[in-house]
Amino acid sequence: MQPSQDPWQPYQGPDPYGATPPPPANWQQGYGYPPQYPVQYPVARPTNGLAIGALVASLVFAPLGIVLGHVALSQIKKNGDEGRGLAIAGLIIGYVLTVLGIITWIIIIAFINAVNDYEYDDEYDYYSSLGSTSVSVPAASVSNF
Repeated sequence: MQPSQDPWQPYQGPDPYGATPPPPANWQQGYGYPPQYPVQYPVARPTNGLAIGALVASLVFAPLGIVLGHVALSQIKKNGDEGRGLAIAGLIIGYVLTVLGIITWIIIIAFINAVNDYEYDDEYDYYSSLGSTSVSVPAASVSNF
């Protein structure tokens, strides 16, 4: 039994969570307990809206996502907002999709040009490449009537 407990109360044991027990009612605050201050939680910083917009826009229209991502990174650096990872993800997705789009258009244009050259080339005659079926007669052997 602890000396500060009422003798008629059963022993509760130490606090299982390790918290400091409250002082008894007749106890005056001295050097034993530090003063209790209210707990202050850190304030969450807001997420930059352009960073979210960069991620969404990079999936819809990749060059816009690139622009918004760069603007968001500069704002995050100035203001200290959250969302740096979103802005970087928007930039990476925007750059990758832009490069893939450019490569796709180059392949499409090359394919269209190859098809047009094959079908409409005036210099290439399919039938003349097969060989002639008619017999060629030398000009000297033709008699004049």
